[in-house]
Amino acid sequence: MILHFNFSPLVGALTRDPTIGRGDHTMSDAMRQVAVLRAACCVAGVDGHTSAAEHRIVKRLAAEAGVGAASLEAMIERAETDEEFYSEQFRVLKADQKETMQLLFRVAVADVDLHQDEAFVLQRLSQRLEVSPAQYDKWLKQVISFLKKKTARREP
Repeated sequence: MILHFNFSPLVGALTRDPTIGRGDHTMSDAMRQVAVLRAACCVAGVDGHTSAAEHRIVKRLAAEAGVGAASLEAMIERAETDEEFYSEQFRVLKADQKETMQLLFRVAVADVDLHQDEAFVLQRLSQRLEVSPAQYDKWLKQVISFLKKKTARREP
């Protein structure tokens, strides 16, 4: 299934709570930004190709996180070629699940397609963020509804 979607820009503060994960673990803003970048690379590369539109988004996230071009390209390459890359990600970006998931949806559809494998990775990442299945389904339905309306407007 291919979905067409253009999520509104969302780059501001990705998380607000400095305490992330389990126990007393604290994650700095820079670490959170890198974790979001890795997740975004997973979503962008899961279909084996990172489009130019997806690349622009992850490149901007990399710049904000202070990640160099070589490191970014290594992340992208691994995301495109290593199916287990996403399972290694995050200690977890739970502070603002909604903003994180919106950003990940935006990356997934930056190439104007949402492939089944991207949706699968989004679902797995949402589980890692402890997003309820009902909330994930609600967001996915909103995306699908928006895409249907947008597609209907494009057709003559």
